[in-house]
Amino acid sequence: MSILNQTYGDFTYYCLDNGSTDGTGAIIREYAERDGRIVTLSVPNNIQPGVTAMFLPTFLSRGDDGYIAWLDADDEYKPDFLEKMAAFALENQLDVALSGTEYINNDGTSRLDTPPETLIIEGTGFTEHLPSYHKYTTRMCANLYSLKLLTKMEFPTLDKADKAATFYDVMCPLRAMQHASRTGLLAESLHKYYVNTLQEQLSFRYTPDYFRWINELQRQVRDYILSYGVISSENENFLNVRFLIWIKYILPKIQNADIPLQTRIADLTEIFSDERTKELLSLDWISIGIQTDKREFIGEQLDWAKSQPNSEALIAALEGRLKENFGE
Repeated sequence: MSILNQTYGDFTYYCLDNGSTDGTGAIIREYAERDGRIVTLSVPNNIQPGVTAMFLPTFLSRGDDGYIAWLDADDEYKPDFLEKMAAFALENQLDVALSGTEYINNDGTSRLDTPPETLIIEGTGFTEHLPSYHKYTTRMCANLYSLKLLTKMEFPTLDKADKAATFYDVMCPLRAMQHASRTGLLAESLHKYYVNTLQEQLSFRYTPDYFRWINELQRQVRDYILSYGVISSENENFLNVRFLIWIKYILPKIQNADIPLQTRIADLTEIFSDERTKELLSLDWISIGIQTDKREFIGEQLDWAKSQPNSEALIAALEGRLKENFGE
C-alpha cells in the first residue's frame, strides 16, 4: 500500500507474485483491476534473488527514459519517497539516487539511518566519498536507478543453492555504481525496513560459505575502488573496518546455528586460519579507526572454542593469532 499512497502518482507499479502459495497472486490481480498503474508479474515457483533479470525486457518495454526502484515485501516507502527521489534524480541528472532507511523493530521502536549530508558524486568522488556513501549501496531498496543503467548492468539469476543469494542485495547496487557517471546521496530516510526478529533468528542465522562470500564482497569492493585508480589509505582503512564488521556479523550466527557442532567449528577455524583475517588482526586497530579491543575479541572466541568438545583445531588457530599479535 505504501506505493499506491505515494504523493507522486505518475508511475507504473510492477507487482510480482514470486511463486506464492498464500493467495498473493489473487490479491495482486484484484488491485490491478482497480488501478491501471499496476502491472502484474508472476512466476510459478519461487525464485531466489536474481528474479529481476527475467523481467528486464518488461521494465524496458516503454523505453529507457526514466527510473526504477525496488521494494520487498517486508519494506515500505514513506509517502513522499518517489516525489523527493525523482526530483532529486532529475534535478541533478543522476544515474543512481541513494537515501537512508528507518529500521522498525517488532516492539515499535525504530532507528533512523540517515546520511549526514547530501552529496553529488562523480569522477574522483566515487573513491573520495566511498566511506560516506558505501553503506547506502548495500541494499537494493531505498534507492532509485535510471533505466538506462539497467541496459549496462548484469543481474545474475541465482539458484536456491547458491550461497551468494544471501549477499545479492549487497552486490547488485555496487555493480550499478560501477556503471554510473553521476550518483546522488540524499540526506533523508525515505524508506522503512521492518526488522523481523523471528525471521532474523530462523532464516538468517546461518548460511554455508558465509566467510567465502564475505571474502568475495571484500574483493569486489576492492576491485571497484581499483577501477578508479589506487586505493587511498583512508579507503584501505575503510575496507579493513568493513571486513571486521562482516566477521563480527557472522560469528554469532555460526556459533548459534542449528547445525552440527563440528560444522560450526570448521567454519570458525577457516575464518581464523585465513590469510586475510591474519592480516586484519596484525594491524594497529586504533590507528585505522577500530574501537574493538583486539585481545578481547580474540579471547572471546577462544573462550567459546574451549567450551566446545573436539575444537582443538579452532583453539590452535586462535592461540596462534594471540601469539602472533601479543606473544602469548
